Amino acid sequence: MVKKKEVKEIKDQGTLEIARKAITKKYGEGVISYLGDHEDLKIDAVSTGCLALDAALGVGGFARGRLYEVYGPNSSGKSTLALSVCMQALKRDMNVAYVDAEHSLDPKLVRNMGTVIGVNPDSIDLVQAFTGDENLEIAEILMKSGEVDVLVVDSVSALLPKGMAEGEISDNYIGLLARLMSKACLKLTPIANRTNTLLIFINQIRHNIGKWGDDRTPTGGEALSFYATGRIKVEGGESKKSRIIDSEGLVSGHTSEFQVVKNKLAAPWRTAGIELIYGVGYNFSGEIINLGVDFGLIEQAGAWFKYNEDKYQGKDSLTAAFIDNQDMYAELQSKVKSVLGLSNE
Repeated sequence: MVKKKEVKEIKDQGTLEIARKAITKKYGEGVISYLGDHEDLKIDAVSTGCLALDAALGVGGFARGRLYEVYGPNSSGKSTLALSVCMQALKRDMNVAYVDAEHSLDPKLVRNMGTVIGVNPDSIDLVQAFTGDENLEIAEILMKSGEVDVLVVDSVSALLPKGMAEGEISDNYIGLLARLMSKACLKLTPIANRTNTLLIFINQIRHNIGKWGDDRTPTGGEALSFYATGRIKVEGGESKKSRIIDSEGLVSGHTSEFQVVKNKLAAPWRTAGIELIYGVGYNFSGEIINLGVDFGLIEQAGAWFKYNEDKYQGKDSLTAAFIDNQDMYAELQSKVKSVLGLSNE
């Protein structure tokens, strides 16, 4: 004889199954499922080009289907980081869209960065609408197409709210950008997940008057920081110590320092750095050499370097050797990736 409790459980289970079918019929396949149907997350990440940062992020770069915020002081290398991700995406034959809300993207720099990696960036979809509402609506349309793999918005601070565009400069616009970003995050985050689009927001910082300690804070309110899977703080160029001086005594670049402030896919607060050469992009060979020395793959004694029984006087001499011998460079890169736990694909 079936007990009353067992009858109730069977009845509830049947009712719940009917509810699941109704939900699937109304909202589509995949909206509701059992947790047991899902395997552990297999993250497809797009490399940043900086191996140390890829390792710090824990998944080998920026994860597709997720939202990331890149912020920091002016001229620290925020756009360069986003563009480096775009170049790596193009290397994998992905489609890239770049929302240039600041109207300041330098095509020459983008092409130079593409030349270093060996890709043609002319296929990037460049969006330069007037208001922030228009830029974000275009971004939404591109993402909904399901054909865009990486989309960058540069920058949050330049997303001009429609109300501000139609008003006077002297009018009060408190909270307009924050409300715009709150709505944008609500709409774009689930779209990015469903279309597997990597969405990157570049953000500026402002000083928070009356705050103790570090009073610098990103613009656009709090919504972006909550929705973001990862937040990367970029610094460099402000201090003389970070600047790179060439043989003529001129500043040719600076060291970009990255701090993973938030990370939902691995441990946060990890750091990384790479040399940024103005007008060219990241110094990838320099990073490989530095990591090779740190990991004991390259022996250094004063100004002399030794790799594979060959000796080189000065870092420039070793860099030139790697440029001339791409097989040797690829070999060292593979060894460095293995130490960092990164895939060699």
